Amino acid sequence: MFDFSSLRKSVTSLAGQVKEVRREIADLQSLRARIEGAPPSREDFMAHLEAHLQQQSARYIETLSNSFEFFRRHPSRLGDPALMGQHLSLFGVARHPKDVDQTRGLDGMLCALIPSVLPELRKRIESMPWPEDARPLEGRDKSIAAIDAKLEALMQQESELTSTAASCGIVIESRGQ
Repeated sequence: MFDFSSLRKSVTSLAGQVKEVRREIADLQSLRARIEGAPPSREDFMAHLEAHLQQQSARYIETLSNSFEFFRRHPSRLGDPALMGQHLSLFGVARHPKDVDQTRGLDGMLCALIPSVLPELRKRIESMPWPEDARPLEGRDKSIAAIDAKLEALMQQESELTSTAASCGIVIESRGQ
């Protein structure tokens, strides 16, 4: 007589292996999503913010310098309000069409002051509450690549298990069904 007990143990073992592989896949996918979507660390945020503000400050100062070029060449026209309005906005940014993409207005003027207010800005950001799940940006790509490699191996293992089962007439539903 056929030993169904042995068959049951084999099928149960196979089901357990597939279940374990799928659990590992789900856990790694969840970890990957948490790493990828984690807020930046406070240090990364500050570094990017400072770099952006320094760049804006430099752009404003450059634009302001270019605006003064007209008056450097024509110092006697400095007192002409119409020319001042034509060449400089209230905050010292040229209004010429070639300067349309330049930093303008109050934001530009404030950017010029960034070097002097950056220490206070840093103190205020350091005193802000920060998400507990924040992670440094450095190393994220490496972590995600390692997870992706493990996921690929596990998915291959899952595929082999379900293919082997199918070749024996045992149908295992695909993940997510």
